Amino acid sequence: MATSVREFHIGLYLEHLEEASFLYTQRLALLKDNEIFWRDLDPFESRLEAHIDALIVGGDAALKQCIDKLEDGDAGIIFAAVSVFCRHRRSDLLALALKQIDHTDAEHIAALTDALKWELPLDWAVFVERAIARGDEKLTDALATVSGYRRLPIAQTLLTALAKAPTQALVAALGRLRSVDAVAPLEACIASGAPAMKSAALLSLLQIGSTDALQAQYLNAQVEKWPRTLLALGGSASATAVLNDIVQAGKATPECLLALGLLGDLSAMKTLYQCLQNPDCARAAALGLNWATGAHLYEDEFEAEEVQEDELFENELLAWREKRQPPMRLDGQLFGKRVQRLSTNPESWKQWLSDHRERFAHTGSRYRDGLLYSPAALLGCLRDPRSDRRLRRLTGLELVSRYACELPFEPDMPVCQQILALQDIEHWAAHEAAHFEPGAWYAGGQPQ
Repeated sequence: MATSVREFHIGLYLEHLEEASFLYTQRLALLKDNEIFWRDLDPFESRLEAHIDALIVGGDAALKQCIDKLEDGDAGIIFAAVSVFCRHRRSDLLALALKQIDHTDAEHIAALTDALKWELPLDWAVFVERAIARGDEKLTDALATVSGYRRLPIAQTLLTALAKAPTQALVAALGRLRSVDAVAPLEACIASGAPAMKSAALLSLLQIGSTDALQAQYLNAQVEKWPRTLLALGGSASATAVLNDIVQAGKATPECLLALGLLGDLSAMKTLYQCLQNPDCARAAALGLNWATGAHLYEDEFEAEEVQEDELFENELLAWREKRQPPMRLDGQLFGKRVQRLSTNPESWKQWLSDHRERFAHTGSRYRDGLLYSPAALLGCLRDPRSDRRLRRLTGLELVSRYACELPFEPDMPVCQQILALQDIEHWAAHEAAHFEPGAWYAGGQPQ
């Protein structure tokens, strides 16, 4: 029990800090859930913002609690504390945080990175640049990620760091900064890197507008998985043929089918439809079809509750272990819930495609969400509250790689920032619409 006003305030600040930590962790979990729509995060982010704001209003007393809890705090505490330090413009306290954080803990580094992605004052870019130039291995990747996310103009420093010790974070940052000086070093990463590095480097080249390195991957994609999504992000109509051949050869993977859906080429629709009959690929095929057609053929589906052995009665546990018989409700039904999922029923899709065939009359054209592929169609996907995070991430990259849109967009931005970013993209799309033929193939802003 508080015995003074000061202790009462300290208790409040600690509560704000703990609540901010919880909400940050909850937000991370929601971001990973493809069943959660992007606007659903707004209430959590608004509550998180309210607690961060309360810590700012608390002044020095709240700041002290952030400092005291930082060293032994969890990832959420680190996120909240670093956010407060940035808003107070206390570079000395950020330096303290960089020293105290456990650099071997991936969650702690991720929390530091997230806080700086949201809150880093732009005039601190010089400090970020100096830290990367010093070559601190413990911080370089985190600060490179922040540099790319915030589009800090430090490409040359990142290139120097890449030459010393190539990492995926440095490669990804150079792609976001769209530095043409990075083309040759990134091509070198493709030539000598592991699959994950090759993928990151090729993606960055597509963002910069360089498609030469992609041409070499058309044949490679037939034997290796890593280039397939990238063919969808920057490839020509030939990419559809390559991916179709892979599926027809019995080598279909979810990534391959989603890549076909992303391409939106009418010649891929038959392939995706056929894959609905394969239980291992049906969900990915339905999602790919939905991305291209915008059918939104949802149906109710029962989702059984996962069995938790420690919650079962003795007789239920015995039945489960011996016969794999799950517990039942009093009415004899399984525990679970009804959910809406995309239909994988071939007959439902056959009927829908037949009923709407007039919408897809432009042979050789590309489609997204039932519309001829264009910046406006991509913007619609980003705004659609039903679009999952995978599609929104890829669509944001398509705006860069296909149409050379330089406006920043990230699917893990706070919702309020995403709305502003989409408004900017809308103005850009309206201005650039006349330069792009709907349904046509583009890469780097140029026709293919």
